[in-house]
Parts: sequence; structure tokens; C-alpha cells
Amino acid sequence: MFSVNLEGGPVEIANLDLNARVAPMTAFITTNTIAVTDGTLNIAFSSTVDQPKVSAIEIVKVG
Repeated sequence: MFSVNLEGGPVEIANLDLNARVAPMTAFITTNTIAVTDGTLNIAFSSTVDQPKVSAIEIVKVG
């Protein structure tokens, strides 16, 4: 389980348990829209249980 914070504001994804959401080796997709005002997207992960691993992130510029 882990949480994700984008740009230092409120936590966008809290206590995500992938094993409870999808089958093993299955992609999980979440969409979050965030304003980046300084040209750098800051992403912070915090572990809740064990040592989770993120294998891929896709970032798409809107507009």
C-alpha cells in the first residue's frame, strides 16, 4: 500500500492497495489533473505497508 502526492498539496491517492484493486501483473490506471506552475512536476510516494514498487508512470500535458 502506498500514497501519492503531486505538487505538495493534498494527497491525491491515499493508501492505494493494488492487490485489492487488480489481479497480479495487471495495469492500474488512475487519472489526476494537477497544475504545474514552476515547470517541474513533483511526485512524492509514501509507503503504508511493505515496500511498494511503481513500474511505470505516464504523464500527459493537457492544453
